[in-house]
Amino acid sequence: MLPTVVLLLAAQPAPAEAFRQAERFAAEDRFGDAEPLYRSALDTDDRFLKRQAFNRLMSLYVRSGRPDKALRTGDAFREWLKTVGDPDGSGALELLTAQCHLDLGYPDTAETHVTAALGARPPLAPPLVLDALRLRCETAALKRDGSETRRWAELERAAADTLKVAERTNTAAVRVAAARALADALAKRGDRAAALAALEGLPALHDALSDALGRRDTQLQRAKLLAARRQFASAEPLFTEALTLHRKAQPEQRVTAGDILAEWAAAALAAGKTADATTLRDRAAAEYKAALGATTDAGGALAAFVRLQALTRSANQFTQALDAARQAGARWSGDTLLDARLKSDQGALELMAAAHPAARKSLTAALSALEPVEPVNLRVLPKVLVNLAAAQLGCDAPEDAEVALKRCAELYRKHKLPPDALRVEADYLSGVAASRRGDFAGAIGFFRDGLARCDLVGADADATRFNLWLNSALIHKEQGDAAAASEALTRAAGVLARFGERDDLSAAIIDAVRADLYLSQGQVKSAAALVPALEAAGAQGGRQSEYLWATARHIRALDALGRKDLAAAETVWGELAAAQRTTGDVLLARTLNFLGVCAELRGADADALKRFAESRAFQAGRPRCPPATCAITLWRLAVLTDKAGKPAEAKKFLGEVFDIADRARLSTFGEAAQRAQFFVQFAPMFELLASWCARDGDGEGLLRVVTRSRSRTLLDQMLAAGVDPRDRLPADTRKTLLEREAVARRAVSRLRSRAMLFTPSRPTSRRRRSSSPNSKRPKRSTPTRGARSPTPTPSRASSRTPRSPSRRSHRSARRRTGWAGRCSRTWWGATRALRSFAPTPRPPRRCSGSGWPEQLLPMSASRRPANWSRGPGSAGSRCGRSPRNPSDRRPPPPRRSRSRTRSRRGS
Repeated sequence: MLPTVVLLLAAQPAPAEAFRQAERFAAEDRFGDAEPLYRSALDTDDRFLKRQAFNRLMSLYVRSGRPDKALRTGDAFREWLKTVGDPDGSGALELLTAQCHLDLGYPDTAETHVTAALGARPPLAPPLVLDALRLRCETAALKRDGSETRRWAELERAAADTLKVAERTNTAAVRVAAARALADALAKRGDRAAALAALEGLPALHDALSDALGRRDTQLQRAKLLAARRQFASAEPLFTEALTLHRKAQPEQRVTAGDILAEWAAAALAAGKTADATTLRDRAAAEYKAALGATTDAGGALAAFVRLQALTRSANQFTQALDAARQAGARWSGDTLLDARLKSDQGALELMAAAHPAARKSLTAALSALEPVEPVNLRVLPKVLVNLAAAQLGCDAPEDAEVALKRCAELYRKHKLPPDALRVEADYLSGVAASRRGDFAGAIGFFRDGLARCDLVGADADATRFNLWLNSALIHKEQGDAAAASEALTRAAGVLARFGERDDLSAAIIDAVRADLYLSQGQVKSAAALVPALEAAGAQGGRQSEYLWATARHIRALDALGRKDLAAAETVWGELAAAQRTTGDVLLARTLNFLGVCAELRGADADALKRFAESRAFQAGRPRCPPATCAITLWRLAVLTDKAGKPAEAKKFLGEVFDIADRARLSTFGEAAQRAQFFVQFAPMFELLASWCARDGDGEGLLRVVTRSRSRTLLDQMLAAGVDPRDRLPADTRKTLLEREAVARRAVSRLRSRAMLFTPSRPTSRRRRSSSPNSKRPKRSTPTRGARSPTPTPSRASSRTPRSPSRRSHRSARRRTGWAGRCSRTWWGATRALRSFAPTPRPPRRCSGSGWPEQLLPMSASRRPANWSRGPGSAGSRCGRSPRNPSDRRPPPPRRSRSRTRSRRGS
C-alpha cells in the first residue's frame, strides 16, 4: 500500500508546473483537465502564485458556467486574503462574486456584493467602478423592481464625471472606458444621437495611440448605434472597417470575427435586407464552426459554441444548432464542469426539432447534474424543468410534466422570483397538461394566470401569449362556447400581428382552430374554404404541420360526407387513420368513429361495429381521449348492439356514457349555462337509454337514468370537490345564516318528498280521513290557514279551467298502475331534466329515428338518408317513440290548490 501512495504523490507536479499545465489546458478550453491542476497550484507558499491560481480558477468556473464553484473558491480566497493581511484585490473579488450571484439568479445578494466592491479599500480603479455600476444596472433589470432607469442614470453621471477627469489628466485608457460606458447609458435612455456624440472623438484617439483593436471595438459600437437609428447605409462602412481591422490585427481569433458578422447580419435584417442578412449569417456561422473545431486558441471553443447556438436559433435553423450541440458534446465528453450545460442545450435543441424522447433523455441527465448544485442555479434550473415538461408532453406523459412544472413554480414562489417569459411558459404548459387530462377547468385557470403574467412581463412573452389565447380558444371550443372561442382566436391573431416577422405556420394554426370551430357549429362549407391554406402550410413539415394536414383531411372527408359521396369520405378518412396509427395520434378515435358512421350509412353494420370496437379499444389505452369522442363510440356501439337483438348489452354501453359525463363534470368551468353547452351533447344518449328502459318495462333502470341525467350547478360542483363556501361566512352573521339555511333546507326537503311520493293504487279521500275518529283536523269543506286543502271536488273545481277527458283518464290510469304510474310521471320530469342541459330552449332535431344531433355530426338534416335508424320505432320516430303531436303529448302533473301551498308554508 505504501509504494502506491508514494507513486501517487510523486506523480503530482509541483505547484508552478501544475499552474503552467493548467494555463495550457484552459487556453484550449479543456476545463475538466485544467481544474485539478489549478487546485494543485494552490498548495504553495508563494503568495503571488497562489493569488494567480485563485484568480484563474474562479475565471475558469465562470467561463464553464459553474458560478456555484466559483463562489466556494471565492470564499476560500477571501479567507486567505484575511489570513495573510493582504487587502489588495478585495474589491475585484467582491465584483466577481457579485457577477457569480447574478449568474445564479440572486440579484439581491449580487447587489450587496456590488456595494461592498464600490466601498472596498483600496478603492477600485475607475474602469472597474464603471463595470460595477453597469453590473448594478443588470441586477436591477433582473429584479424588475422599477429601479433600472435610476441605475442607468447613476452610470451616466459617473461615466460623465470620469470622462471629465480623464480628459483633464490625459489618461487615455480611462477616457476610452468612460466614453463607452457613457454611450451605453445614453443609448439605454433612448438618446442614441448623444451616444454617438460621446464616441465621436475616440477613433482619432485610437489612431494617436496606434490602437487598432481599440478602434475596431469603437467602430463596431458606433455601427450598432447607427443601425439602431435606422441608418444602415452609414453603419455598413463601419462594420466593414471593424472586420478589416480585426483580420489584420488578430486573424486567428475567429470568434471575434464571427461576432462582428453576426452583429452586421442583425442590422441588415432589421433594415429589410434579407438576402444580405442571410449571407452574413452564414459567414458568421462559418467563423464559429472554425473556432469550434480549432486545436489552437481561436477565441475560445466554448464561446464559439455558445454564439453559434444563439445565431442558429435566431434564424430558426434548429437542425444546424443541434448538429453543433452534438459536436460540442463529442468534444467535451466526460468533462464534469460542462456536462450539465451541454446536456441542457442539446435537450432544448432536440425539443425544438421535435425529437421528444431524445430531448427527455438529455434534459433528465442535465437535471440530475443540476439538482445537487448549491446554491440552486435559478437561471438554469427553471429553464431545464420547463423544457423537460415540454418534452414529457411530447411523449404523452402529462403527469410527469406536471411534476416538473410544479417544481418550477415552487422555485419561483420560494425564492420570490419576479415573473418573466419562462414563468409564463410554465403556466402555458401546465394548462396544456391539464387539458390533456381532460381537466378543462384547471387548464383555463392556468391559461388565465399566464395571460395575467403576460401583462406584467410585456413584449418578451408575446410568443407564449399567442399560444395561451390559441389554446384558450380550443378549450372554449371543446365546451361548445363558440363566442368565447372566436374571441380568443381574434386575440391570438392580434398578438401574432405584432411579431417582427410573419409566421405563416402560426397563422395557419389559427385557421385550423377556426376551422374546427366551424365544424363544431356544423358549418362545413366555411371550414372547407380554409383547407387550401392549411394544406399549403402543412407541406412545410414538422409536428405542427402534421396537425394542419390532419385537420385539412378531416374537413375534406366531412365535406364529401355532406355531399353523400361516401366512397370519397371513406377513402380520405382511411388515409388519415393509417397516418394516425403510425404516430399514435389521439384523434385516431375520432377518425374511426366517422369510418363507422360511413359504414352505417352504407348499411354495413358488421363493418361499422368493427370500426367502433377498434375506436373503443384505442381509447382504453389512452384515457385522455375527448369525452365527446368516447361517448359517441359507446352510443353507436349501443345502437348497433340493440339492433342485433342484445338490449341488455346495449343499455350497458349507454350506462358507461354516464360515467364519462360524471368524470367530466368537475373538469368543466364557467357559469351553469356555459357548462350546460358542454353537457348538452350527452343528452341524446340519456334520452335513448330512458326510451329503451321504458320500452323494456325496466322501471328501476328508468329511475336511475332520470336521477343520473340531471344537471349540476356550480354549487354542486364545489360541494363534490370538497369545497364548502359556508366556511368563509363572517363570524357575526354566521349563526343566523346557517339557521336560516337549515330551515329552508327542511322546507325544501318536505316539498321534494311530497312531490316524489308514490301515488296510492287505491286513493282514500282526504274528506274521509279528516272525519275519522283519530283525526285532529276540523271537519271543514273549505280550507283555512294552516289546514290541508281537501281534494278538489267538482264544485270546487268548477271555477278552474275544466280538465280534458284525456287528462282525467291519464290521471286515473296512473293511479291504477302503481310504480308504472311513477315511472310515467318521472319520465315526464326526465324530459324536462334533460332539457336543462341546454342554456336556451333547443329547437327540435330534424332527423330520423337515428337521432343524430347536429352538434356531433355536422351534416344538414336534409341530406341525411331516410333509412337511418338507431333503434326501434317507425321511420321518423324520435328515440323509438311516436312523433310528438299536441293530442298525445304527456300531461303535466296535477296542480295543487293555492290554499294548500299556503298551508305548507305555514307549517
